Amino acid sequence: MTDAFLSDPRITSAVTPEVLAFLRQNQPAPGADPDTEIGHWIAVTACVLDELAKAKQKIRELEADA
Repeated sequence: MTDAFLSDPRITSAVTPEVLAFLRQNQPAPGADPDTEIGHWIAVTACVLDELAKAKQKIRELEADA
């Protein structure tokens, strides 16, 4: 992703500043070929979804204890 993409008003209005910071901090290496970039973002997405699933499970556990 480029700074132009991450600075686009359509993007900045759709996501939180924390998400933008996360995307800026987790970009693929400069000069990576398109296949490497795609693989990188697939891996980042998988990690985020895994963390989300863990958080949802924790919330369910906490609600069950209440």
